[in-house]
Order: sequence, then C-alpha cells, then structure tokens
Amino acid sequence: MYMELTTVDEWTRRKRSSTEKCTREMNEPSCCLYSLQVNFERAGWDFIIAPKLYDAQMCSGECRLHHVSTFLIILVLNFRYHDEDEYFEANA
Repeated sequence: MYMELTTVDEWTRRKRSSTEKCTREMNEPSCCLYSLQVNFERAGWDFIIAPKLYDAQMCSGECRLHHVSTFLIILVLNFRYHDEDEYFEANA
C-alpha cells in the first residue's frame, strides 16, 4: 500500500525572519535554531518512501517573548489572572 501525492504551486508567501541558525560549536545561550536530522531508514520507518532525510529543526536557548505568538501570550496572561474553569466556561 502506498499514497501518491501531487503538489500544485499556486501561492507562496514570503518567509518571516526567523531565529538565528546556530551550530553546536557556537554554544549560543540565546534563542537559536539547530538542525535536527531525522533519518527515516535508520528509524525503521520503511513505509516512508521520500524523503529519506528530514530536517525537523529544533529551537534551543533562552528565547525572548517576541518569539512567541500573540495568541499564546494572551492565553497565558488570561490564565494567570483568571480562574481556568471560569475562562473555559466563558469561551465555550
């Protein structure tokens, strides 16, 4: 059994500026984006035909608040100042 996918290039968006790409040698304490190679063959996932390798990427280090989405900031602040059950009842 296999699945065949066809992609269509219709619309593309510009990539946002992301965190700095770092290497282990840099030993950067601030927010950095590291390469995290996933090898599907070595993992024994023979049902994945392509790609054989995938760079999942991993954030590490101390990230300042501006890297977090606005929605998440509002959600955290809301939980901090209100009862959790009260929030879910009001937004159900």
